[in-house]
Amino acid sequence: MESADPRPSPLPPAADAAPVTEHVLWKRVAVCAGIVAGALAVAAALIANKPEAPRSDPPQRRPGVRVVEARTRVLTPVVEGFGRVRPARRVAISAEVAGRVRQVAEALEDGRSLEAGALALEIEPVDFQARVDAAAAQLDGARASVEQLEQQQATLRERVAVQRQLLALERAELRRTEGLEGKGVAGERELDAARRALLRSQDALADLAGRLASSSPQLVATRARVREVEAALTTARADLARTRIEAPFAGMVARVAVEAHQRVNPGQTLFELWDVARVEVPVALSLEQAALLAPDLCGVDGPEEGRGVEVTLQAGGIRRRWRGVLRRFEPVDGETQTVKAVVEVENPAPSGRGAGPGSPSPLLPDVFCAVAVEAPPTPAALTIPREAVQERSRAYVVREGRLAIVPVQLGRAVGRWVLVEVGLAEGDLVIVSPLDRAVEGTPVEALPDGEAEAK
Repeated sequence: MESADPRPSPLPPAADAAPVTEHVLWKRVAVCAGIVAGALAVAAALIANKPEAPRSDPPQRRPGVRVVEARTRVLTPVVEGFGRVRPARRVAISAEVAGRVRQVAEALEDGRSLEAGALALEIEPVDFQARVDAAAAQLDGARASVEQLEQQQATLRERVAVQRQLLALERAELRRTEGLEGKGVAGERELDAARRALLRSQDALADLAGRLASSSPQLVATRARVREVEAALTTARADLARTRIEAPFAGMVARVAVEAHQRVNPGQTLFELWDVARVEVPVALSLEQAALLAPDLCGVDGPEEGRGVEVTLQAGGIRRRWRGVLRRFEPVDGETQTVKAVVEVENPAPSGRGAGPGSPSPLLPDVFCAVAVEAPPTPAALTIPREAVQERSRAYVVREGRLAIVPVQLGRAVGRWVLVEVGLAEGDLVIVSPLDRAVEGTPVEALPDGEAEAK
């Protein structure tokens, strides 16, 4: 009867199959190890006998540096600073007499101009005119008194002269009578009459002489009174003239502090008048800067030959320039140790005073300007730029394509340049560009600094 299981039955093991023993396994491992060792030995031999490839050193990096040649130069220092413009001449116009302002000129406003001698304002003159009239009348009376006294003196002198003649006659008559009396011709009565007549003449002469003498002090006092009244009249006339306040010179009106019908007192400032034909710019400088312009800070009497002064105003995107003159130095400020150099600028005529079309604009007071003043040239000396000076007074120099660090002894600085006294020679290439690391002997490539050479 057939079996109902569908799976095939396993095959019987082969009759010649032998089991793998441990000895056979180790033999196979030894064969494989020998093959690997041989392969490694062959590879090592191939690597050891491989020919070397040609070797080349990598190119050294030579950073570029900007250099300037050390040269002997004659430098013209330029001292720069800032200052506020002020008029070279300004006057505060004050009242000299008290009174009410009668009228004010139309041009008496800040910023407007007055011509020389133009009426600015007038103080009510009625009272002052009355004083003039009164003084004049007193003077007339005093002068009349003097004339009267002088006439009286003249009359007295004439009468004294006549009386002296009469006295002489009376004396002669007395002598004649005395002579006749001695001869018995004249009696005692005639002699007494002659004596009385002589005494009357002497008395009359004494009276006239006394009156003449007493008139002299009176005349002196009256003449003094005349001089006193003349002085009062002069003062009254001067006060009357002072009621008219006129411009002493042509200029710009500023800081008006008076109006019509206002009462003013003597000494009260009414307005200022600025002479803007010439303006000044005081520039605060250090003592070192000022010494470049004048070593002794004095003796500047006018423009020196070749010295330039430029005043610059930057406003509204427009730059304006004026030529000026260094006039003087103000005293040194002891607290700030600065000194002000005063630069003077001749202004063109303002509009309406002879200015034509296209005329340059004037430099107005109180604006802030930059000022540059050329100092006298320095003696010829070896110079390098400021940026070439490294810390500890050293300079980086390119010599034979390599960096050299050179100690230098420096003089004064003039603008961008520094004078070199010891350490460098004519033609040395000094580095002006910054270096991250300065190592002596580092290869560098020198690149001329055109900007530095152009300055």
